[in-house]
Amino acid sequence: MVTIRPGTLKDIVNVVELWEQFMGEHDCAVVKKNPKLKEYTIKRKDAKTRFKKFLTKLIETEEGYLSLAEDNGKIVGYNLARIKDEIPIFKLEKMGQIADLYVQKDYRGQRLSSKLRDSAIKWFKNNNIDVMSITVYPDNPHAHSIYKKWGFMEFKTEMRRKI
Repeated sequence: MVTIRPGTLKDIVNVVELWEQFMGEHDCAVVKKNPKLKEYTIKRKDAKTRFKKFLTKLIETEEGYLSLAEDNGKIVGYNLARIKDEIPIFKLEKMGQIADLYVQKDYRGQRLSSKLRDSAIKWFKNNNIDVMSITVYPDNPHAHSIYKKWGFMEFKTEMRRKI
């Protein structure tokens, strides 16, 4: 049976392995559909080490929250949430952000991503956050449909170009 639990520093090595799977699947699915994204999504050679440090800092400083989907001791999904500052012109000062959300293929369709999301929402509420965001690539219609089902709306579009 898969359970959802908070992640700890001890889980980081396993989460980094899942993150590598996530990045591989993401690049195959999204970048393949839109080759223009490739130059903006190239990972550094030390990306794995950098992600591990980033994750460690978020957990140690309590600036972020890691929730895990675990099946008999094996981590099969994760959600990385964090609180970020909004630019100071808006009444909304801080918001929650789901930075990463991933469930291994064999475990999809079991509502695990919804349970991971709910864990993040609970953490946001405990930290007096009442607005959250999630980022999705335009070439990922599956994620778009899930996030819309969850009540997210299109808010703004980021556009990029080479200069």
